[in-house]
Amino acid sequence: MFAIVLNRRDYREYDQVITLYTREHGRMDLLSRGVKKIVSKNTAHLEPFSLIQVESTPGKEYGYITKVYSIEYFSGIRSHLEKSLVAQYVVGVLVRLLQHNEADEQIFDLVQNFLFYLEKMDSSEHVAFFLDIFFLKFFSLLGFAPVTDRCVVSNTLFSEFKKDEDFGFYFAGGGIVTNSIMEEKKKVGEQILLMNRPQLFLLKLFLEKGFSAFEFDFFDLKVATTLHKTVYEYVLYHNEYELRDWSRLNF
Repeated sequence: MFAIVLNRRDYREYDQVITLYTREHGRMDLLSRGVKKIVSKNTAHLEPFSLIQVESTPGKEYGYITKVYSIEYFSGIRSHLEKSLVAQYVVGVLVRLLQHNEADEQIFDLVQNFLFYLEKMDSSEHVAFFLDIFFLKFFSLLGFAPVTDRCVVSNTLFSEFKKDEDFGFYFAGGGIVTNSIMEEKKKVGEQILLMNRPQLFLLKLFLEKGFSAFEFDFFDLKVATTLHKTVYEYVLYHNEYELRDWSRLNF
């Protein structure tokens, strides 16, 4: 089965429990015997965020890894400090969020594509926004896709919003709201953030084009910087775990 290594932790003297996200079975914890020995052939293949093909056999407490084949080691990520921090951050979050034995091929493909795009990324200045895209796509696949074409309260189409007014992103409603509704929600203390048209345009670009959004000439770094707060707060709202703001990682 195809798998992405998320984590490895010590188990007894020479063994480790390897946490994998597999295409076929979702998250799995498998025991790798003797992996801590210097002569172990599997050690390098089981590093976090490696793409592998693995064979296993059932066991009492854990299944056992019997064979491992390396598909992609992502040496371009490992040799680049900023990229390595990003990959480690993502797999660390996935360990907390993904449930055992719940397969989702779209999520597997998203994580895999994330790693391949990160591998070939030239500049580190887009790293935080790269994570914005990943988490937008990830939580959308979990059923929390932001509504961007209409007001989530009044159903007013975005094309009918007043062009001379900003509007809001309403977290409880899962999308944008008109200026007047934004003000009403603010008065009663609901969580809502101000948005403008350039930010919404970029949000749509992230959702529709994914990691290839950076290839477009009209990608605006300044707008992306202001959009990040909305994306981060959106992720926090739909997540039971506290996540460190990835824009503040030591890139």
